[in-house]
Amino acid sequence: MGVTQIKEWFNRFKDGRTSAERKQRCGRPQTARSAANVKRVRNLVMADRRLTVREIAEEVGVSKDSAHAILREDLNMNRVAAKFVSKLLSPEQKDLRFDVAHDLLDTANTDPGFLNTVINGDESWVFQSSRKEEISQNTGREEEETDPRRRAGYGTEDSKTARHSKGKEASERRQVRRGRFSRELLRERERRCSKTGPGRPSTSVKA
Repeated sequence: MGVTQIKEWFNRFKDGRTSAERKQRCGRPQTARSAANVKRVRNLVMADRRLTVREIAEEVGVSKDSAHAILREDLNMNRVAAKFVSKLLSPEQKDLRFDVAHDLLDTANTDPGFLNTVINGDESWVFQSSRKEEISQNTGREEEETDPRRRAGYGTEDSKTARHSKGKEASERRQVRRGRFSRELLRERERRCSKTGPGRPSTSVKA
């Protein structure tokens, strides 16, 4: 606590205040982080963990800051980059997955030839995502890019192809100019040799 705050509290107690607890203030009561909204947010997240803070705020009818405060402070939840199915399933889907696994195990135990009809392999089903979406969800950043270089198309595949094409065209133009210069230089030397004659090199050479 700073010196200014200490003086302020000293004056308050000097004026007759006896408690350091926060007093009730007049005005509109806080309604965004109510128990009902906290419960709605929890149900939405448990139903679909891929929801963003913006989507939750629109669904519940509160601001984005209030939805973020409910997730972090009331529900103690954090955003994670979860792409695999086991982390995205709802509790009901996980229960169904458990029941199906038990049914398959019972069928394999009762039917000796059941495993001969199953084709398995290494496979991972991953929900569609991109690096941009992961960064946006993890950091809570807006969808719109703020970097002017990104808005101009720097770093995208189209911009790389365009820059490669421009660089290739510039390289071809330089090669053409060099070829013309070399051809003209050879012709100039040929004219000088024809003027001086064989065995008589020119005494003045221009750069």
